[in-house]
This record gives sequence, structure tokens and C-alpha cells, in this order.
Amino acid sequence: MASARSNNAAEPNRIRTSRLKMENPETFDGKSATPFNSWWKTVVKYLSFYPETSDQQKIVWVGTLLSGTAKAWDHHRYDLLGDNDT
Repeated sequence: MASARSNNAAEPNRIRTSRLKMENPETFDGKSATPFNSWWKTVVKYLSFYPETSDQQKIVWVGTLLSGTAKAWDHHRYDLLGDNDT
């Protein structure tokens, strides 16, 4: 019984917390009326919230936030670069 207590005492106390989840930023359509700089700052802040994300994942994810002309540009860029984007 005493050895069981000593084994339990050696285990670190674990704090269980829920992982926060942020909503994705709005999409960017590439039109001049869309405020790119404001949108981009939101994207950068979002990415800083998830620091363990790889650059490859970030590039693909940002592409999913594009629509219209911007999405067409992203698809063209992917056709040229594939997964070798930086």
C-alpha cells in the first residue's frame, strides 16, 4: 500500500485545459475595394495564435481563405509551384 502511494506521488499533477479555437478570418477576393492590409493583419494574428503550424500548412490554409480573382491567382500559383512554395 505504501509503495502504491509513493508511485502516485511521483506523478506530476496535470492541468486539463481546453484548446482555444479561433474562427477563420473572412475571405479575400482580390478586388481593389477589399482592404487587403486589414485582412492580412487579421491572418497574421490568427497564425500567431497557432505557432506550431508549419509554413506549408500556413500557405495551404491561406489559399482556402481566398475567393474570386484572388483564388484564381492562388490556383495559378499552385499550378506553377506545386508544394514548393515558400
